Amino acid sequence: MKISQVTIQNFRGIGSASLLFPDHVLLIGDNNTGKSTVLEAIDLVLGPDRLSRRPPVDEHDFHLGRYLLKPVHPVESEGPDAAAQAIVGPSSEDGVSGEPTAEASAPKIVIEVTVTDLSDEQRARFGADYIEWWNKEKNCLFTDPDPAGVDASTTTSALRITFIGHYDAEEDDFEGNTFYTRSLTEGGKPEAFAKKDKQHCGYLYLRSLRTGSRALSLEHGSLLDIILRLKEVRPQMWEGTIASLSSFNVASDPALGISGVLVLLC
Repeated sequence: MKISQVTIQNFRGIGSASLLFPDHVLLIGDNNTGKSTVLEAIDLVLGPDRLSRRPPVDEHDFHLGRYLLKPVHPVESEGPDAAAQAIVGPSSEDGVSGEPTAEASAPKIVIEVTVTDLSDEQRARFGADYIEWWNKEKNCLFTDPDPAGVDASTTTSALRITFIGHYDAEEDDFEGNTFYTRSLTEGGKPEAFAKKDKQHCGYLYLRSLRTGSRALSLEHGSLLDIILRLKEVRPQMWEGTIASLSSFNVASDPALGISGVLVLLC
C-alpha cells in the first residue's frame, strides 16, 4: 500500500493544494514552506493516534486562523442600477437593509488521502463499497464503474479517506473525524474510518525530534511508544516500576541538604 494523492483544503499555511506522490517521495524546501504541514495532514487522516487528542484540531490549524462564520454586510443600493446584488452573499428581501448575514457554513479543514496498491487483506477489510480503481498511467481514479479496454497492468485498487475538522459554535469546541470518502460523496450516511481501520493501513508518522535515539525512548509519540500502543501492552508496563519507586524516600537523604527544612515543615 502507498499514498498516491493528497488533497488539502484550509489547513495551516495551505489554502488549497493537491499533491501526486510517486513510489518514493522526499520533501525538500526551506523552513515554513509546508513540508511538515503535508505530513501533519496525512497524520490527521491515517495516523491511528492523532484523533485521540482532544480536540484533534484547534484554531491554529485553520488557514489564516479563520474558523468562525464570516459575517457578510450587504451594501445598501443607491439606485435601480446599482450592483448591490453582485456583492458577496446571496440576496434576500432585506438584503439592502445593511444588517449582517452569515455564510452558509463555517470554514472546514478537509484533507483527502488516496491510498493505492491495497493488499488482499486490506481489500477484504475495507469492502467493495469503498474500493475504487486507480489509473497508474494518468495518476487518477477511473470514473466509470466498469471501464472497457483497461490494461490490468496499469490499474490498481484504491481507497479514499477524508478528514473533516470544524468549529462547533454550540459546543464551543473543535471537532474532527475521518470518513470513507465514498460515504460522503455518494449520498449515503457518512461512515467513520476508525482507529482499527487505520491500523490496517500500516502508517507510522515520526516527527524529526522523535527519530534517532529518541525513537527507542518511551517519550509519547516515539517509535517504541507507538509500537507498544498498537500492541496494546503499554498500560501494563509501569506497574512494577511505580511500586518499586514508591519505597524510596529520596527527599529524606541528608546529602540533599533539605532534611532540616522538611522537619520544620512537619
